[in-house]
Amino acid sequence: MEKPRQVTLDVSWSALLKVVALALSLWLIVLLREILIMLLVVFIFVAAVNPTISRMQKRMSRLWAVILFYAVMLLIVAAISYAFLPNLVRQIQELVHNSPAIIAKVRPWLDSIQGKWPEAGFQFMYLCKAWSEAASEGRRG
Repeated sequence: MEKPRQVTLDVSWSALLKVVALALSLWLIVLLREILIMLLVVFIFVAAVNPTISRMQKRMSRLWAVILFYAVMLLIVAAISYAFLPNLVRQIQELVHNSPAIIAKVRPWLDSIQGKWPEAGFQFMYLCKAWSEAASEGRRG
């Protein structure tokens, strides 16, 4: 009977250190992923804005070009908000006002599937029932 051959694996310290460095690098990337994503978005934004700032820089200093650019962007965002925000607030108020009627329409369906929901579904269903009952008592009172 032959003896089993013994295989030795010779790993150099530099290869071991490279594997450890790779593992630590991956761990650090996962740990800092939110910051890295924000930096990526900022770099993309800067690359998109830079041509406009460079054109404006021919007439004024870079600082004033950046300030003017952000002021114009802020005014555009404010104008869009001014145009759409009142309508959004009105619709949210209507939804809150009509929510008891909506829940009353959905309640029979929730009752019919009661045995089919997991525990989180039961909690949601009881929350909807309590909300509906509280809202209907508030209307009566």
